[in-house]
Amino acid sequence: MVRKGIKILFIVLFLFLLYSSGYLTFEKYRTGDIISRQNMISDTIWKLQQDGYKKEDILSIGINYSWMKSQTYETAVMFKDEPDVTYYYFWNKKSSSIEQGGYSGKATKHKTF
Repeated sequence: MVRKGIKILFIVLFLFLLYSSGYLTFEKYRTGDIISRQNMISDTIWKLQQDGYKKEDILSIGINYSWMKSQTYETAVMFKDEPDVTYYYFWNKKSSSIEQGGYSGKATKHKTF
């Protein structure tokens, strides 16, 4: 009787571990690698500082990850003086740097391309 209880316990534990590893793998594919996300945000902040922006100029910074589009990251930046426009920054592999790659809305002040 005790052996049957131990078998059931191990089966339940195994199923829980299997589910947990599957869920964590799915989350990594859905949201990307945490370290890569943090590096992308840090590099974008560094780029904005090099371009002369201060912390007070930024309304928000977020990160988007697309595992369907060759697993790329892009940073979405909104400035306080243009809250209805989002600027997108991406990692350029050729130049090994962060570049502004697009915007949504009517960008007039912070467009660099």
